[in-house]
Amino acid sequence: MTNNEQKVHKLFEKIMLVESVHNHSGKLIEYAQTYAQAAIINEMTGNMLRVQVLYVLGNLGGWHGKEARETKAQLNRLVKKL
Repeated sequence: MTNNEQKVHKLFEKIMLVESVHNHSGKLIEYAQTYAQAAIINEMTGNMLRVQVLYVLGNLGGWHGKEARETKAQLNRLVKKL
């Protein structure tokens, strides 16, 4: 596993700890967590991990705040390097 892939897995672990948002976007975060968990459990790397990052990012729209912005920005940078 490359350094960038390890960084993605660490960010996915962080996303797994986010509590569901209690609004219309709450389900999206749960979907993102499911995709993140699948990547971790299956030890995804390469193109499979890149696609999984895109799925996770697509479902993080309801997650707001400083930590959310930083995490999404890091994932956006890393997905270009996978």
